[in-house]
Order: sequence, then structure tokens, then C-alpha cells
Amino acid sequence: MMHRGALSLFSVIAMFGPAALHAEDSVSREAALFDRPAAVRSVPPKTDNDPAGEIRCTYYGDFMVRETGTDSPAPGPAAIIPAPDAGRRPACNAAPAARTVPLKTEEHALLGRKGPFLVFEAADPYGAVPFIVLDANTGRLIYSDGKHTDGLRSVALEGGALRIRYPRAFNGACSIIKDEAGCWSKIALAANVPPALAQSPPPVPACTTAYRRAEAPADGPSMIIYDLDVTLDISGRTQVNSFGTVGCEPMP
Repeated sequence: MMHRGALSLFSVIAMFGPAALHAEDSVSREAALFDRPAAVRSVPPKTDNDPAGEIRCTYYGDFMVRETGTDSPAPGPAAIIPAPDAGRRPACNAAPAARTVPLKTEEHALLGRKGPFLVFEAADPYGAVPFIVLDANTGRLIYSDGKHTDGLRSVALEGGALRIRYPRAFNGACSIIKDEAGCWSKIALAANVPPALAQSPPPVPACTTAYRRAEAPADGPSMIIYDLDVTLDISGRTQVNSFGTVGCEPMP
């Protein structure tokens, strides 16, 4: 969910073409994977120098998620504000609330809620898209990783645990095309790639095809992509399964 404030969808497409349209499609598809909010409200900044910037409030039955600075590429920390009672919604403003759960989500935007879990993603990513999973009751960090811009593939609650499937992406610091085995070894170690995948051959064919398609220089850093199936419980216990083959793209 990359907030673009003043840009309409038409303007984005006109400026950036089909790639922007694909990104917007991914956002809409991902949003449908989560619990539907009761309402979403945006309040513009009071002045050009308003430190809160645009405020976005996403209402669910039991609480509201308040985000600030959503008209910028670097939103401020969000907060959970419990509903005072079943018939009333918290006000959408920057005023301190009686009960507030502050969240460490600077530079992230709310992607959605699934039961007792909240998912935020980087508002202005470069290459891989960092995302975090939080406990919606306490704000505690449960999981963090990076995904491809194609986004999460599925999000489900299974026995109270959160199961997410997604193409994991990791920004490398070297080019697999220029240093096949050496670079792949460095990236696999830095990205904590599962052993079974780390021991596979470097994804040179995938890199070569992607670099050629993007007309990217051969010495540009490589981003690796592979599929993950992750199950998280609210305590933070994690079960991770990888599958498929390793893909590759040049860093944008």
C-alpha cells in the first residue's frame, strides 16, 4: 500500500505507464486478502507545516489504526486507539487519546488486519518491500521480512495462527551475473536463505533474462526472489517453508 497522496491513479499511470498500473493492481489485490475495515477516513494537514501531515484512520469494530504523514513517503509512527464502546468510533485527529498503543512503524503504511495481527509495509521501498507483522493487542513485533512488489499471495488464519504466502525478495549488494558463485554465496548468507535453496546453483539464467529485459548493466546489484509459506502464532513462534526455485531481478 504505497500512499501517493496528491497523485490520482490516472496521473500515476500517465507518468509511469503500465508498471504503475501493475503496482496499483497488486495493492488492490493485497487489500482484499485482509479483514475489511468498517471505514477509512483521511484528514488533510491543517497547514503546510503541520507536523502530523495527513492523518489516515482505519476503523475496525474494536479499534482504530491512526497513521500520520500518509501524504509523504515517510509516514510517522502509527497508533492503535481502542474504541470507547461498541457504538462510538474514536475521533480521527492528532489529539492524544485516553488509551493508545503506540506502534514502531515509522516509514511504514498499514497493509491490513487479519484477526489479531496487523501488517505494515514500507511506504517508499527500493527493490524488495520490507514488511512487518504486529500483535494488534500490544503492538509487539512478531515478524519482519521483505517481499516482491507483486505482493502477498495469500493471508489466512489457521487455528489462531497467521499463514502468509509470498514471494520473498532480498536486495543483494553484488551482481550474480558478474560474480556467479561468489555473489550468490554472499547473498544467500546475508539473506539467510534456507539451506536447500542456498546449495542450489546460482540463478544465472534468471538473472541474465531479467537484466536483459530491464536493459540493466551487468554489474548492477541483484535482487533474489523465492517463494515462502510462513505460519506465525501470536507468541512469535514461526514455521517457514520455502519452495520452488530462486528467481533474480536487477535492483531498480
